[in-house]
Amino acid sequence: MDKLQQKIISNQYLIYKVFTNFWFVSAVWLYFYRIFITDQQVGILDGLAFAIGLIAEVPSGALADKFGRGRLVKIGQFLAGIGIGMQGLSTQLEWFIVGQSLMMIGLAFVSGADEALFYENLKFDETSAKWKKLVTRGAQLSLLATLFATISGGIIYNVDSRVPWLLNGFAFAFSSIIIWNLKDTRPLKKRKKILPEIKDY
Repeated sequence: MDKLQQKIISNQYLIYKVFTNFWFVSAVWLYFYRIFITDQQVGILDGLAFAIGLIAEVPSGALADKFGRGRLVKIGQFLAGIGIGMQGLSTQLEWFIVGQSLMMIGLAFVSGADEALFYENLKFDETSAKWKKLVTRGAQLSLLATLFATISGGIIYNVDSRVPWLLNGFAFAFSSIIIWNLKDTRPLKKRKKILPEIKDY
């Protein structure tokens, strides 16, 4: 791979890290929930979301092997964005549960697979320190993005409580477009029924 292509993908990585860390709801999510549901229901919602996210981690590896990391990461970020945006438009516990479930499933699909996807596409020399430098730079930008989104999300919440959720959802969904051209370079497993593979995982 030539240096220009590596630079383009490296910049994609940094932009992707920024958008996936635009957590506009991080400081206001509890206050928003309390407008529509009780604290007890918030506990139920968080418990179910954690369980769903944990369970979704199991088939994500099998799905990545079957359909490729590239597809799974794009679907995952899009699902997470839809889930967050749906919560921003919800008024009832049932819809919060649906939105939170979509978000957690999406995040489980992405977990770790996005970093591996970028690493494969960059094709850095194994002895090179370029990947470590890029990851460090990405972590720095992630922290700045989270700080910016947390502060601005709190300010925007005072104007319209739904907007931070919609911005957060858009940022996550848009991140799937940022990486649209990245493909999984690994050979896919031979096609067989997915349920037996999930059971093996």
